[in-house]
Amino acid sequence: MSIALVLLSFALVLGWGMPWMLSRCEGLESRPRLAITVWMSFAVGLVLSLPAAGLAMLLPMASFQSMASDFLNTCLAALRSQYGSFGGSAVGVISALLVFGAAARLTYLAVRHSVTSLAQHRRHSEWLATSARWDDVRGCHVVDHPAATAYCLADRDRSIVMTTGAIDALDAASLRAVLAHERAHLFGRHHLVASVALLVGRFLPVIPLLGMLPARIGHLLELCADRAATRTVPARDIAQGILAFAEAGSAAPHAALAASGGHALSRVRHLLGEHPTTPAWQAGSVAAGSFAAAAFPVLAAALPLAVLAQMSCY
Repeated sequence: MSIALVLLSFALVLGWGMPWMLSRCEGLESRPRLAITVWMSFAVGLVLSLPAAGLAMLLPMASFQSMASDFLNTCLAALRSQYGSFGGSAVGVISALLVFGAAARLTYLAVRHSVTSLAQHRRHSEWLATSARWDDVRGCHVVDHPAATAYCLADRDRSIVMTTGAIDALDAASLRAVLAHERAHLFGRHHLVASVALLVGRFLPVIPLLGMLPARIGHLLELCADRAATRTVPARDIAQGILAFAEAGSAAPHAALAASGGHALSRVRHLLGEHPTTPAWQAGSVAAGSFAAAAFPVLAAALPLAVLAQMSCY
């Protein structure tokens, strides 16, 4: 039971403490890939802590020498002898909810997200086929609409979509920068990272760390695409495109990675080198802590799993 309490306390610290700590590491955004790894590692550590705690409750740290053939009855008997009849039943129910409820919740979210995303992409592809025209010069679909919008879709054709409003609002250099930004999203397969963040964030969105995760990862992915785009176009052109979209109040369809995503002012400050940076030693310390946070539930669950292995030998 002590291991379960440690894991649950660990989840509380991650869920409520880490957002506070990371919000004070503003310079971490100067390394967006590392920041994504840190946020995702802490979130994964939190999610894994819950079923690990349930497993620790389900398999108390005691000597299992019973020759009972039914594993579940053996576990329940051990719980009752350690916590009493009522306490054992209550702990058994809580542990089952943590272990199997977490797995069922993640499975449900994954299936629903996959079905919803496929349906959205299908409907959007059908809409593009009838409402957009292909621009050979720019290499994107163009839609007649006054709103300034540019985004990419992770469909089979890896589509980039731009409205006539965006073409009118941007000069030639900014248009090239926006297209380079969207191609960076597609090349980096950022939609996969965004999908995982959305899935984990929906697991228990009332927990601050998980509730903030999709938006934070989305902003960091925009920073990654901005940085990748600077390899082929000047950073100032990208910044001008971001500001033009911000002034136009552009929006993109749900589940699309848009050039207007993230926090515009923060992205411009990063591009122009005006954002605070994190020293290498501090970034390395935060990264090491996040890796440890993701690994700790797995290591802690190894003890009850070792008990399970011992039981199977009798």
